This record gives sequence, C-alpha cells and structure tokens, in this order.
Amino acid sequence: MVHPFEKPAQRWSAGHRGVDLAVPENDRHVYAPAPGKVVFSGTVVNRKVLVIAHPDGRRSTFEPMDEALPVGTTVAAGEVIGTVATPDSVGGNGERPYRRCTTACLYWGVRQGSARGDGSGKTAEYINPMSLLGSKEPSILLPVPGGY
Repeated sequence: MVHPFEKPAQRWSAGHRGVDLAVPENDRHVYAPAPGKVVFSGTVVNRKVLVIAHPDGRRSTFEPMDEALPVGTTVAAGEVIGTVATPDSVGGNGERPYRRCTTACLYWGVRQGSARGDGSGKTAEYINPMSLLGSKEPSILLPVPGGY
C-alpha cells in the first residue's frame, strides 16, 4: 500500500477516501475484488475511471485505468477488469494520471449505503477497502513492555 485510507471528519472535509496500491512492473492488470456489474467506465478530469456495483450494495472505484471494461459488463471476483495507467500513458498532455503516486499505482475506493442502498449518491459513505479483504493470518496481541 502506497497511501492508506483516511476518513474525513465530515463528508465534505479533506481526506483520502480510498487506498493507493503499488502496481507490479510486470503485471498492471486490475482484478475485480468481488462480483458485480460495471456502472461507469469513462474519463473524469484527466484519467479513466471504472466503477463496479456489487450485489451487496457497495461500489468499487478504480483509477487511473488505461483499458477498462464497458458499462454493463458483468464481472466475477478475480476477473481482469482493465489495466492501470502508468505516469507516461496519459494522452500526451504531460500530466500524470494520478498525482499521489510517483510510479504506477491504483486508487481503490469503496462506497456503501445511500438512499437507494447501492453506494451511489450524496449520502453514500466511503469505507476502508482494506477492511473488506480480511486478514490472511490471525491477529496476535503482544505484551506492552512495562505494562500499562
């Protein structure tokens, strides 16, 4: 992880509403974290963005993408949904596709809730995407030197 989730104090406050993940040089593929349907695939400002609506009422957002599936595509968990754009792959305008990273990285954001219960709209809340992955190993609490 290049940059962690930082929930803002208020919905309109500054924060980092997702995580930035390092991308291996030899594999820029992006994989669906869960089954769902592509509900947005297009350019926002200067970068391509892909949004997947999941059956559990969450939405995952990925950026910057070089290639991405079209709207309406149904995906399975683990399926390739596109490739991450590299800093030199933006359409010749000289801007980096995602300013927070100096090398290729993927932003992954997750929203849930809202009036429609589908992670869309003004009342949807961002959650830490890493909390959805679960731990590969159990947590181990270690003693604190000197006690409390």
